[in-house]
Amino acid sequence: MMRPSPAGLALVLGALALSCAHGGVGSTAGWSRVESRHFTLYAETARDTQLVVTSLELAHSAIGGTFFKKVEVPRLDVLVLTHETFGELMGFRRDTVALARSPVGSIGSTGLIISRDDRGRPNTGEAVTHLLIAKAFPQAPLWFHEGFAGYARRVAYREGAGGQMACFGLPSGEKEPLVPLDKLVSISWDEYDGDEARSWYKHTAQMLIDFILHGSDGRNKGRMMPLVEAVAAGKSGRESLDAAFPNVALSVLDSKLKEHAADVAAQVSSGSPRRGLCPLPAPIAADRAVDETPPQVSPASKAELDVLLQGLLKLPRRDGYPPWYPPEVIARVK
Repeated sequence: MMRPSPAGLALVLGALALSCAHGGVGSTAGWSRVESRHFTLYAETARDTQLVVTSLELAHSAIGGTFFKKVEVPRLDVLVLTHETFGELMGFRRDTVALARSPVGSIGSTGLIISRDDRGRPNTGEAVTHLLIAKAFPQAPLWFHEGFAGYARRVAYREGAGGQMACFGLPSGEKEPLVPLDKLVSISWDEYDGDEARSWYKHTAQMLIDFILHGSDGRNKGRMMPLVEAVAAGKSGRESLDAAFPNVALSVLDSKLKEHAADVAAQVSSGSPRRGLCPLPAPIAADRAVDETPPQVSPASKAELDVLLQGLLKLPRRDGYPPWYPPEVIARVK
């Protein structure tokens, strides 16, 4: 595992001669570049990326090979940090961070994921999904990003005689307040950290997707396509909800969503969820099967990493809640 010394952490990018009141890492000299089939990882110690590589490639296959099987995504870059350094750089309120692109430099120019190393038991499915959504639906709003990425991260991978299978819809036992839907679809990225959003925002958005795909004993599934089409067309949040639930008042939809969330939580707490082991099975095409080729390891460019870290230190809300940085937010970095 990565073991930067306390003194190294305290340098706060001293090697870059940057003055910063919060966050940073020590020297990037000696870091490794780890290349799997679809990802290039940059880490202090290559051996601490085995679980990260597995998580990334599983997500690429199980999520990218099902919901996004027609979406071609370029090789993605991943910055892998220790738990402590991740917290120093991006705070402790999120597991991973996905950027539509890096603020500066060549690393992450087509998309960047920041993850903890193996010690943090990373689940990178959410971050991979954000980048898939951005590629498939460039106009997708924050609430859809958060809802679908939060839903997809709980995917389970199955393999049997019939081939590889992704299982979606495994229920979460989270018990969080729900944000009213009119606020959910109108809250801005900057308001995510406010008193009306935080982790409740993600939970509500995820539960909305879960309600559509699994609520009312599966009778809502047909509402997903109109929602996605409205999102892809750049419709407003209210218009998108109206497309999925025509002639249903938001107050009624709020009540139904609360009932659904309570029912899901009750099933999980009782230990007897009704959905089964694979609620929403999705076969993975053979050409999108999980790649298990051992990754290649080579020295990473210290100069390129230093440029990347210098840019990351300029990101807004590095210690906040939003796990997705859209292009318009990254454009603020000067």
